[in-house]
Amino acid sequence: MTVTITDTGSTLTIRNSFNSKFFSGAKTAGATFTHGIQFDALSYKKGRQLAHKFFGWDGIILDTVAIKLTAKKDIVGSRSAIEFFGHVLARAYDRDGGAKIPPHIMFLNGARPGSGGSKINWCTEIGEGAEIVIKNFPRETFEAVMKKGHDKYELALYDADIDNEEIDLTEE
Repeated sequence: MTVTITDTGSTLTIRNSFNSKFFSGAKTAGATFTHGIQFDALSYKKGRQLAHKFFGWDGIILDTVAIKLTAKKDIVGSRSAIEFFGHVLARAYDRDGGAKIPPHIMFLNGARPGSGGSKINWCTEIGEGAEIVIKNFPRETFEAVMKKGHDKYELALYDADIDNEEIDLTEE
């Protein structure tokens, strides 16, 4: 997820990929949505709090990590996307079109999200055991979830050197 934050000291403008929880909080705080999400002098403090919570921004740098989620069970989003703390993991739009994966999300080891259900009651699906990487996830949020645990996912820091197997490009 690419996040651009412009802080003038009294106003804040944030441009990011969609994060439903941040968007909802910004809307409630009175932000405007013309060129990015803009917090004026009255909503500035709330904007900084939201940026910290959902993007790991401390006012100077983004403190983020890549995390790996492993689905403990089949996960279904009924007529909606499947999200993790506002980060869309996969989104279907009907039962037959499959699911779209945002650019800041990776599915490992051949796992792919899908779509299903009926024509009217379609769903987004992620299978049990699917390994999903979220890039640029706020470190503080990750640490809090690790302490508490999560009912749908096992969590770990993602290190590409450790988690990815060598790919053999030689033909036999």
